[in-house]
Amino acid sequence: MPVSVPQSTSLKELLSLKGKVVVVTGASGPTGIGTEAARGCAEMGADVAITYSSRKEGGEANAKELSEKYGVKSSAYKCNVSDYADVEKLVAAVIKDYGKIDVFIANAGKTADNGILDSTVEQWEEVITTDLNGTFNCARAVGLHFRERGSGSLIITASMSGHIANFPQEQVIIFLLLNPSPCPTSPLFSSSTKHFPN
Repeated sequence: MPVSVPQSTSLKELLSLKGKVVVVTGASGPTGIGTEAARGCAEMGADVAITYSSRKEGGEANAKELSEKYGVKSSAYKCNVSDYADVEKLVAAVIKDYGKIDVFIANAGKTADNGILDSTVEQWEEVITTDLNGTFNCARAVGLHFRERGSGSLIITASMSGHIANFPQEQVIIFLLLNPSPCPTSPLFSSSTKHFPN
């Protein structure tokens, strides 16, 4: 889907999102990647639809703040991104309420509550169905709308925890498995750290 060359020479106009509709999943916290992405888009003039999974009050408070502070239309929708039918309903509801979707920021994610040895298979599957399958569900559901319109932007966010040992988050276990020789003086090593022979 080619994009036409902008005609403006004003940087403010080039970066403006006025008249655009942006969906941001996972934007119900007081801070975080999704919440800040929604704020940035609203500040640049976009109407913003945000989602929550379990924090209804947070989602509604954030949508209200975006509307009041930036003078844009904003609403909060309940959506479990790991359920494709739920994401389809989200896309349909936003199109009904806003008329279109220009940008979809697939941000909803789940972190592990325990390390691999202390978590259950069900906890692992919940992380995978949210972080991996949820991203696919969002891309497919909104992608069909984008194809029909002939335009649209999909943005997929990720945490630094996928690249570094973000101590004390549990993603450290994955980092250690991928990088088995970290510095022994690192705060990752403590008296409770278990060492297994190679």
